[in-house]
Amino acid sequence: MVASFRSALLVIQLFVALGTVLDKAPINADPWDVDGPCQEYVEKLAVVQARMVQCATNWSIPPKVCTNCWEHYIAFKQFEYETKHLNNISSLDNRTCTQVIYDNYLLSYSNDISHALSSNIWAQSRCDSCLTITWNFTANDSRVEFANQTVLFQEKLFIWRDCVANYTDYNDDLFQNGTICGYCKKQFNDLFSFYWDIYVKPGVDFCVDVETTLTELGTMFEDVDLPIAIDILYGLELDLESHLA
Repeated sequence: MVASFRSALLVIQLFVALGTVLDKAPINADPWDVDGPCQEYVEKLAVVQARMVQCATNWSIPPKVCTNCWEHYIAFKQFEYETKHLNNISSLDNRTCTQVIYDNYLLSYSNDISHALSSNIWAQSRCDSCLTITWNFTANDSRVEFANQTVLFQEKLFIWRDCVANYTDYNDDLFQNGTICGYCKKQFNDLFSFYWDIYVKPGVDFCVDVETTLTELGTMFEDVDLPIAIDILYGLELDLESHLA
């Protein structure tokens, strides 16, 4: 009876002691984890990574990451930089949190996800062809500037869209029977020619955002009025031949 009472008392004392340890631990850190002091930084990195993933997925049909997710990309790269400079914060076994996050284990999920976002999504989308980010990690003040060709493309795109919107607002049948393409052919041809002139120049490129936008417009044009679309594309084909001659 006495032995049972003592056992129960020890269990109670253990839970009280454990509760005290948990109160002092980081919010989501395991008190028995030697890397606990680094956990909050991993969690914050996970948040900015997740936001970038969400944005990229949301803008994946068609892919338009560069012009729609650059703010999330900057936020992600900023905190990635900070996690790679946690030299004054250490785990309980005196490893810097930077070492813990990136070098401490056979696998670094944080590093793998960051690499995928930077290389497989941002770089493969050729975002540098549409915008330039001037990085200033130390001041947390990175700035973005869109390339002139990207701005001009968007302006010409909006001119064409405005033309379509203006005519269809006046008479919706113009879109239904395909004659809208004839009314806005000049604007579309101007947009496509601008893209084509840059496309055929060596060493000059657009990001995937622009390419997929134009591909969709071309498909839309074909669906609505195939003869006019063929006429435009044939003209561009001749233009390409003249560039290659």
